[in-house]
Amino acid sequence: MYKVLVVEGNGVARNVLSRFLKREGYEVVESDHGERALELFLKERPDVVLADLALSGLNGFDFICRIKEISSQTQVIIMTGDTGPENIIKALRMGVLDFIKKPVDLDDITVALGRMKHVLDKQTGVANDSLLPTVLLADDDDIIRKYLTRHINAVKENWPVHVAHDGEEAVNVFKQEKVDIALLDVNMPRKSGLVALREMRQYSTDFKTIFLTGYADEDFVLQALRDQAVDYIIKPFLKDDIILRIENAFVKLQQDRALSCKNRAQQLAQYATGFDQT
Repeated sequence: MYKVLVVEGNGVARNVLSRFLKREGYEVVESDHGERALELFLKERPDVVLADLALSGLNGFDFICRIKEISSQTQVIIMTGDTGPENIIKALRMGVLDFIKKPVDLDDITVALGRMKHVLDKQTGVANDSLLPTVLLADDDDIIRKYLTRHINAVKENWPVHVAHDGEEAVNVFKQEKVDIALLDVNMPRKSGLVALREMRQYSTDFKTIFLTGYADEDFVLQALRDQAVDYIIKPFLKDDIILRIENAFVKLQQDRALSCKNRAQQLAQYATGFDQT
């Protein structure tokens, strides 16, 4: 588990970031002040620092410089409302991995952290092949839910599975737990699978969705695709088919994550090159 130091003066924003990072599986330490953040850095030795460039108590660039002097291997991601090219290029040349525009989009955080993990995994020798999908299974039918959970646990015992009894609980679980693949029944109490998916995607888009449905009509398929579902399974279904569909969806998710990281690295390179040529 990688450790992240979050340095943000706004308490609400800091709490949102901390909760999100914990959901993503990171250990989190927090500070609201530049000088105190340096003291915390020396004590905690985090793997990555996520910091507002406009710090109280210490100039943001001085903070970056001090961090890099202490540990050149520590990855730094800055957040800033000032996206003028001079400041951004200066930060990148100081060794900052990425910058996030404020107000922060959590999907931008996800991409930046994905790039950070790639760098740190290479340094530590951690194999990305060891990653396993975390599954959210939401179905109001107790028999189907228990049946699928038992089958997934029996065939893929290392896959974490979170369950929800209806659409509203599915959304709440999604906000609390890291989810890679969401298996959503279309017709559920309180919130349908389609409504639950839309609310989940407002929080994060870093997951894939497979719908479970008793309907095979064309209108449903089109709506599911519009809502970014990667697959749908018609009830009744073959239990082994569920595993195959999840595995295929997870492959697509990993490909999307890798592509997002690659595209972001190219954007940063082009940004720096374009600035140098002006």
